[in-house]
Amino acid sequence: MELIEILREHIKGMVKGVLEEVALIEREAYCEENEDTGNGFYERSLRGLNGEIGLRVPRTRRGGFFPFLMMGVCE
Repeated sequence: MELIEILREHIKGMVKGVLEEVALIEREAYCEENEDTGNGFYERSLRGLNGEIGLRVPRTRRGGFFPFLMMGVCE
């Protein structure tokens, strides 16, 4: 594997980790404010400069939570 490809995969992994962690923090804050609870995850894809990233998006029991990354960028 070429160095560029190795770096691209590493960057994708870092971006995935950061976005998923931020979404979990957002869900936590949402649940506290709205007396809701977490209820697993669903899968979405995000296309960016380094290709497609599969994300685990957290959801809530009542279904009213939408993290920032779902605001028109994921499919």
